[in-house]
Amino acid sequence: MIHNTREFIKRNFERNYLNFRKYVAIGAIFSLLEIFSLWVFIDIMKKPTLAYSIMIIGALTMLKFYSYVIAGMMKNRIFGYMFVLGVFYILNVVFIWLLVEVIGLSAALSSAFLAAAFFILRFLTYDKVKLLKY
Repeated sequence: MIHNTREFIKRNFERNYLNFRKYVAIGAIFSLLEIFSLWVFIDIMKKPTLAYSIMIIGALTMLKFYSYVIAGMMKNRIFGYMFVLGVFYILNVVFIWLLVEVIGLSAALSSAFLAAAFFILRFLTYDKVKLLKY
């Protein structure tokens, strides 16, 4: 039984290792692009925050999805991808509220913790709902 468990873990890790590396690289690039774009348009150019954050985050979310597809790590199923993102955005809001208002943690600590946790959980969910290619 233990031997089978080790083989299962090894096989799944090897299967997902390359995809996870692509996921981290693409995610990091798009996170930096988002921060930079919001800074330029909202802070420097003084564009309306709500309108430009919606446009920038929306456009970069779509570009990130197609980057995953082009990189060969994800199937071209935009609705599945957007559904997973939507669920995690809702969970993020709920958990931020719980951690800040109910438990009393700082928003910065809560959002940093959730960003890291949800980053990994989203990848595992993409795998679970069969969005990842192998």
